[in-house]
Formats: sequence, structure tokens, C-alpha cells
Amino acid sequence: MLRKGLTISQFLIAQVFTMATLIAVKQINFVMDRDMGFKKEAIVNIETPFLWKRSGIQDTKRISLLEKIKNLPGIQLASLGNDPPAANGWSSSSMKYKDGKKEIETDVRQKYGDTNYLKLYQIKLLAGRNVRASDTANEFVINETFMHILGFQNPEKILNRRLDDIPIVGVMADFNQESLHSPVKPMGFFMRDRKFLDTAYRVNEG
Repeated sequence: MLRKGLTISQFLIAQVFTMATLIAVKQINFVMDRDMGFKKEAIVNIETPFLWKRSGIQDTKRISLLEKIKNLPGIQLASLGNDPPAANGWSSSSMKYKDGKKEIETDVRQKYGDTNYLKLYQIKLLAGRNVRASDTANEFVINETFMHILGFQNPEKILNRRLDDIPIVGVMADFNQESLHSPVKPMGFFMRDRKFLDTAYRVNEG
């Protein structure tokens, strides 16, 4: 009886370990294959120091680095931004929307990048256009989640509306800003070169 009991126990323990392994493999495959809403393969990110000249103008070394690397063989596209689409940290601020009848105040995640940012990470625009080059945040693109919070279902209908007197020029598809465990938050994408801390490069695949 003891021998039979040990044999059965070993068999059950082996089954438990096998099931646990299969579950872990499925979870890993899910994370690896899940569409985050942006391109993450073949992209290299370099964090650059936050340096300022006495005149208050951002250090030009970051621009020089961008120009030198994007001319290297195998580089498809280069972009400057404050961080990748999904990052551990973020910045946010409260923004107000008024339509004459109601006022909606929302805490909005802020993402900064140049005119190549959305293109490099292949973040889809659902309506409108990308931001134009500027040293100040004078227009922005919002995500789907933010659009729905403001009461719109058709992205075309929200174009040129204003948030804190800043016009909305485009609506981008939602993407995961943190881990897959965290919900997508309302976000605004701005062009503001003084917030650029990250240099990203898309390289040839294969």
C-alpha cells in the first residue's frame, strides 16, 4: 500500500508540474504575441541626458547624435521623444473640455515626440493629421480612450475641438502605455522639443 501510495503521489505531482509548465508557456506566448498597439520589433532606444545651455535652449548634442546615427547603414527612421510608447514612468496633467453645455475635466497622460514619432512606432491615426514641428505644445493628437471620455464616437467629429485652448488635430488608435495588466489611459500626444529625452531608431529587419 505504501509503494502504491508513493507511486500515485509521484504521478499526481508530475501532472501538476506539467500543467503549471503549460500554463506558464501559454502566458509567455500571450505576452510575446499580444499586439500592444505599436511596433516594438527592430527599434533601438537611447536615453540621452537632460542638458540645458545657459541661454535656456536645449543642448544641440542630442540633435547631432540623431543626425549621425540616422545616416548609418541599416537605419530606416529616427525619432526624438520623451520615452517609448510603453514606459515605467509617465507625466500627466488635468485638462478641461467645454462644449457650451458641460465641462469635463480629465487627468491626461502626456506623450511628447517629433513628427516621426507616430510613424516610427507605427501608431495608427484614425482621423486628422500628425502634429507639426514646433517648440511649444500648440496642438495635439488624442487617443481613442480620451475621445470616448469626452463623449465622441466618431473621431472625425472631435477634430479642431479645443482642450485648454489647444486644438485637437488628430485621433490615434489606443496602445498599451504600461504592462498588459494596466488599462489604457486617456492620452495626448504633443510636439515639444524641450521634452525630448529619448532617441529611437528603427533598423532593417532580417
